Amino acid sequence: MELPENEAAQIAWNAILTVGNQWHPVFTLPAYHPDVVIGETYTFGFNGTYTGVYSHAYAFKLVGTLCDVVYN
Repeated sequence: MELPENEAAQIAWNAILTVGNQWHPVFTLPAYHPDVVIGETYTFGFNGTYTGVYSHAYAFKLVGTLCDVVYN
């Protein structure tokens, strides 16, 4: 996932958050749900911060493949 430069991910649920750098957080599956199979939907979320104007995150990938995203 890519975040605009004025945003940062901080807390995740249903996923483990690792921050490579401020704008490129990585979410991995938790031990209680180790696999996602083709066609399955998996829901996770995160809290973050931003300054200035808010923009949606973009470029969500699962094992290098772009994913469809539903914003709530």
